[in-house]
Amino acid sequence: AAAAEDNIPVHLLLNNQLIASFTVDNSGSMDAFQTVIIPDVPLTAGESQLLKLEFPVGGLEVNWFEFVQPGPWNDQPHSIPGRILAEEYDMGGPTVAYFDTTVGNISGTFRYDEDVDIASITDGIAGYAIDQIETGEWLKYTVTCTAAQTEVFARVASTQAGGQIHFLLDDQWIATLEVPNTGSLTTWQTISAPSLPLPERENAILTVEFSGTGFQLDWFHFTSRMPYGASPHAIPGRIEFEDYDIGGQFISFYDRTDTNGYRQYRPDEPVDIMRVNDGGAAYAVYADAGEWLEYTCDIQAGTYTL
Repeated sequence: AAAAEDNIPVHLLLNNQLIASFTVDNSGSMDAFQTVIIPDVPLTAGESQLLKLEFPVGGLEVNWFEFVQPGPWNDQPHSIPGRILAEEYDMGGPTVAYFDTTVGNISGTFRYDEDVDIASITDGIAGYAIDQIETGEWLKYTVTCTAAQTEVFARVASTQAGGQIHFLLDDQWIATLEVPNTGSLTTWQTISAPSLPLPERENAILTVEFSGTGFQLDWFHFTSRMPYGASPHAIPGRIEFEDYDIGGQFISFYDRTDTNGYRQYRPDEPVDIMRVNDGGAAYAVYADAGEWLEYTCDIQAGTYTL
């Protein structure tokens, strides 16, 4: 809707019964459209029912209206352990799926018709992040949990220290992440903290609450980082490059591509691993500029030749 004045009323009726009333505020001009969100509108089942919009006063332009039921993004609960993109919070609107302290998506690049501020970013690859975070804001995600002991990791960029990200599962606290100063909102860092054990549960609600400001959130990931093969590598000793830690992108490795182009070893991860003949059959990692791998090791003190 677009309006040149504040508090322009609109009434919504179903079969001539009033089911919602709301107001449209000044959008700046009659060419500047804004999305108005009205939560908790009751509808009864039935075919060929009549919806009616009434405009008691003039000075309003309307384009479309849409009814959305609360529920998971893309109608599919997220799985944890697993990674969740922060911008894929539930459908349902303000006070149901999210709470944001400002009206409208200030950054305006994804889910632009809602109030959560979402910015376009580049963190190895192009994507989105929750932006303009303020104390008291929150997001909800419908999840299916598999029982596990994990840590929670998150990818953040921040211009100051002191921010916190709290995780609650069905309103019970399970973890808190401390957000450091990464140097800028384009300098990304992976942070982590222990999590309480995840229960076996379907259609649970994971709430992400924010304290502080000046930071962005790209994604969060419940997982168990561990050495490949379960045991730390021993030093002194030889380590095969392809046997980097289990954990995931930006946790135990970073690869600039989304897939393992060779698919010959650890095919479900993006690190490019190929078969080679180096005095015998073996595997090697193709490394590109900026990529990295990490290994958990048991090290004996000493000075070594590498």
